[in-house]
Amino acid sequence: MRRVDRPTRVGCVAVGAVLSLVTLAAPGFGVAAGCCDPASPYRAGEAMPDTPATCETLGGWLDRMPDTASRVSMAVTGPLTMVKGDGTLAYLIICPDGGAQAMCVTYETLGMQPGEVVTIAGGVVPAEGARVILDPCLAYRPAQPQENGTG
Repeated sequence: MRRVDRPTRVGCVAVGAVLSLVTLAAPGFGVAAGCCDPASPYRAGEAMPDTPATCETLGGWLDRMPDTASRVSMAVTGPLTMVKGDGTLAYLIICPDGGAQAMCVTYETLGMQPGEVVTIAGGVVPAEGARVILDPCLAYRPAQPQENGTG
């Protein structure tokens, strides 16, 4: 029978300290301190901004996207231009073609239809041109109350 030594208390503390440092240093785990103008549609971490961007203001806000490796969330309100679901994920695009647009990657379309005005909110993933991807993302109709303050 092979003997299995138990980890020492010092060994457990050392492993815990290393894991804590790795977690804090990993992109997306830290909070982007001072990242966001309070009047902007951006927030550090997973917080929901008080005022979402609109289709009219989205392009200007994309030009001022926070430059940080930490997670930043954004909210945008506008009319849906595309709603697609593949059974696993759903893709919602808001704002008209030809201008700035935002795509929400979520799990359900919730019966939303093109032309309907919705708010999408989630983690910012920059995209080419005047576009942003919010992933993960929640979508809701502005008249609906938000669950847990997250959208």
